[in-house]
Amino acid sequence: MTQNQTISAEGREIYDELMQSIGVPELKLGAIDKLEEQFTGDSPIDSAARIEKYTAAFAEVVRLMDLRGIGQDHIARNIAHQQKEKVRHMEHQERQEEVEAAEKGLEDFNEPNT
Repeated sequence: MTQNQTISAEGREIYDELMQSIGVPELKLGAIDKLEEQFTGDSPIDSAARIEKYTAAFAEVVRLMDLRGIGQDHIARNIAHQQKEKVRHMEHQERQEEVEAAEKGLEDFNEPNT
């Protein structure tokens, strides 16, 4: 991310919630700047284990964000389908009313004048 790019409040909230939920609150946006001082003096083994944990955490966050996106797409598709069916039903009703009016007009036209 370049310095000119900003993260929306909603994006920050989602990211932080995901990091909290997968058990790495130290990777939340407000806490990430403190990592260096928090783990100063770690052994190389501890540092490597932490890096591995963080790499897995970022992969999991990406996976969860993808699923969230898929879920949103699915919801949007369902809404679009429901709305399409609603419009089709309204159009069908309108056509039915037009047909009934035309049939009524034909019946009136065919009735003999008495």
